[in-house]
Amino acid sequence: MHRHCPVCGQLLAPEPGFYFGAMFIAYGMLVFMSGFTWITLYFTFRPAFAVYPIVILILNVLLLPLIFRYSRVLFLFGFGGITLKKLSKY
Repeated sequence: MHRHCPVCGQLLAPEPGFYFGAMFIAYGMLVFMSGFTWITLYFTFRPAFAVYPIVILILNVLLLPLIFRYSRVLFLFGFGGITLKKLSKY
């Protein structure tokens, strides 16, 4: 992650506990994605039980970099004092 936002100059340096808090956001995103994948597979294909964890594991590994990045962004918007109003002037 950049230290400062390249557009508005907002300081993005993490405070103590930032990554710990973002980890909970990432966990929630992974749980939601896993549940959504499970339900989608169940109602569309009804595969064998062994297919569910394999597909979910592959999706988790492939999407992990995006989930980590967006969990930090969501944590900054939720608890870091960054608002869309502040960013809209840029």
